[in-house]
Amino acid sequence: MRGIGNGIGITLCGLALANCAPSEEVGAALMPADWRVVEAYLELDRAWDARERQIALMELDESEAAKLRRETRGERPDVTLAALAAMRIVQRDGAQTLQAAEFLVAHTGASPTREENIRLGFETLTSLIGADWPRIPQHRSKVAVWLDAMQAIEASEASALEKHVLRVQLGQRPEMFRACAAALAILDQGTANPHLLDAAEFLLTEANGELGADLLLSRAATAVSVHFSHYGDWASMFEHMAQVEPPRGKVDEFLRRMAERAPDPETRTRALEVLESSR
Repeated sequence: MRGIGNGIGITLCGLALANCAPSEEVGAALMPADWRVVEAYLELDRAWDARERQIALMELDESEAAKLRRETRGERPDVTLAALAAMRIVQRDGAQTLQAAEFLVAHTGASPTREENIRLGFETLTSLIGADWPRIPQHRSKVAVWLDAMQAIEASEASALEKHVLRVQLGQRPEMFRACAAALAILDQGTANPHLLDAAEFLLTEANGELGADLLLSRAATAVSVHFSHYGDWASMFEHMAQVEPPRGKVDEFLRRMAERAPDPETRTRALEVLESSR
């Protein structure tokens, strides 16, 4: 059986060729083709995930599961062409701009242009959403409801297959990209926004496992250090920063500055410890 990841290059390349337009006018007319490239990738990626979940539910030893993955699932679809298509949509500021920006921050972690994708995605989301503080408590409420439902599934006496079906019906944990973008817009307003510290702490404590965490946490920590010189909970914030997965250049750069310049010796020491533990 052919792996579902096979053929992704043919599928997406064929769609991408439609965007090689000879003029800006023609390029604008073909804008929907870029979104079709993104949708084609998402469809293949969903199928890949579904097959992985099916295999995980089977009672197979490691070698049998690996063989089945090779034969029926294939490699994860390559996101490169879809990432480029999403970037074109965002840069042209046309239809599907919001969705394309979300795609960049949610799905392009394996792209060679990962950092550029995420930066552009969050810049676009921030400009479109603005400093919308209510999005943050609304997101927290949605997550609390989702967690309660997931805990109820796990605590039930349902079979493994029944629990799997219930998890699929429940869906993924609510995405926080729009809430993060609202928080970034609040950071941009500085102390003019009364929710500045709350927005920064939201990013520092809840976005450390997200794609783009390096950008989000470094922006939040910088805002706190600039506007709240007597902030007293850096030890806790450093613990959250320690959980950011590589690449984490911006977070480490911030920790390095705090290790060198923080007025409190204990803060300098803890920043240095977290920085060294991340190497």
